[in-house]
Amino acid sequence: MLIDMDYGWMRAEEVTVELSPADRETAVELTDRITVARDRAWFAEELLWRAEDPGAGDLAPLRGLKP
Repeated sequence: MLIDMDYGWMRAEEVTVELSPADRETAVELTDRITVARDRAWFAEELLWRAEDPGAGDLAPLRGLKP
């Protein structure tokens, strides 16, 4: 839910802040990329929490999502 709330806040900022059309397009793209990365990281973390015996190799996908 927090990811969704943050996404809504970022989208509202894109609409209310004075930006050039090119900057607005960049902001929309970045907002989407940030939100997708956070969602993927959340799902990867959930898989780790549910794993019976997670190993170091199981952290690799998460490290790639959270540099």
